Amino acid sequence: MTTKILNQTWFDRLRTQYEKDSQDDTIVFPLTYILYSNHWKQDLSYEVKHRITLTDFLKSLGGFRIDLARTADGLPFFEDQNLKIKAAQYPKPKPSEIHWITDPASEPDSEEEQQAKSKAK
Repeated sequence: MTTKILNQTWFDRLRTQYEKDSQDDTIVFPLTYILYSNHWKQDLSYEVKHRITLTDFLKSLGGFRIDLARTADGLPFFEDQNLKIKAAQYPKPKPSEIHWITDPASEPDSEEEQQAKSKAK
């Protein structure tokens, strides 16, 4: 029997997406991800300054997590040679400048799936 945990944390989400993006040569750097933070109840901007290995990306995210543990209730801010994390600035960047992270589970059902569900009822 196989068991899979499908829940993802912000860390898992960024790791998975960066792993895909780092292999895509059409992605232009700096690359910015915007992800909602339940802790701060606002969007955070994760800017990858230049193309780096997945290992370096994870080390930078780990540094943010360590720095986060030392931070009191202030606004999140972290910067190292690879990554800059801060509260997202608005107005938002143009959609063409953002690489959206989508959740396949939140995609609307196709027409075939909707018809199959209505037949099952």
